[in-house]
Amino acid sequence: MDILIFADARPGHFRQSEGLAAALARRSEVRVRRLEVRPRPVLKGTLLRWLVRAHMPLALLLRLACGLGPGTIGRPDLIVSAGSDTLAANVLAHRLTGAPNVFIGTIRDLAEDDFTAVLTTFPSQAMRPRHVLAAKPTLVDPDRLPPPRAIATASDLAGASLAVLVGGPTPSHRWSDDDWTALATRLGALARETGARLLITTSRRTPPEAIAALEALAATGAVETLAIFGRAPAVPLDRFFGADALLVTDDSATMVFEAVAARRPVVTLAPADRQPTRDDEAFDDLASQGLIRRLEVVAVAPQSLVEAFAAIRPKAAHPAELLLAALAPLLAPAGLNPGKSSGNAGRTDA
Repeated sequence: MDILIFADARPGHFRQSEGLAAALARRSEVRVRRLEVRPRPVLKGTLLRWLVRAHMPLALLLRLACGLGPGTIGRPDLIVSAGSDTLAANVLAHRLTGAPNVFIGTIRDLAEDDFTAVLTTFPSQAMRPRHVLAAKPTLVDPDRLPPPRAIATASDLAGASLAVLVGGPTPSHRWSDDDWTALATRLGALARETGARLLITTSRRTPPEAIAALEALAATGAVETLAIFGRAPAVPLDRFFGADALLVTDDSATMVFEAVAARRPVVTLAPADRQPTRDDEAFDDLASQGLIRRLEVVAVAPQSLVEAFAAIRPKAAHPAELLLAALAPLLAPAGLNPGKSSGNAGRTDA
């Protein structure tokens, strides 16, 4: 299967597309080609989608809006993308080639008929035509990870590995210096009081204030691993996803879904000044399924974490299998049947 991925500038988006390709590779041989899309500022957002709905000449719109010639599209078997900047390219390539297309996210004001399938994490969107409710695709493969240690009592924290995935400020998540200090202080107390092993990694959005607080914590000897984004040596992400339980700041839905895919207890952490977001619907759905628990940073304490970890029930099935089963009814009429195994696991070629 030849898969064409349209990628924007955000790794959190194109990793989802790559996660779907990796899931499909469990069923058949997969070849992946990635095209970067950078819509011109004057032709972005609402205006670009209006031009797509107006059915302007495909070749002209592809070149004007996406900087792509029709010859660059080729003849893919499947088109995949995530992120609003890739919406136009996804639809235009689908119209140009007739290949089935999948978009991961919200299609805004475009018509459902322009998509073969739309993956959404929002239950309120799942009833729309051609939409399917599913977790965000991810490259996290729980089969590569060690089985987690069960944490049911405070004594179980002794020697347990706790991964902490740290994001950063967004318009809705106003992480302050006090929040970062509180996070580092409470993690330090947790390690001292319980003997838990802390594995901490930051992201591209983690600010210097947070890094300074975490480095000060590491200097006390309370942290087994501290990986700062962009600094050598790089630490494989499987080291964090393979921890016994995970704490994830909830400013990144991608990080939360990646943690859930690891099939171990996940607790999300919020700063004191957090505004409601669209992702709350997805997080509440995960919580209702018993896959995560949501806490504020100030609530991080041994007892609250033990209660949260003990209440969480990760999915028994591999997340890729759940994703393929959800997609099968929409892709099968287009000649693709991801719900059935060919008997040979494939691989993706970058």
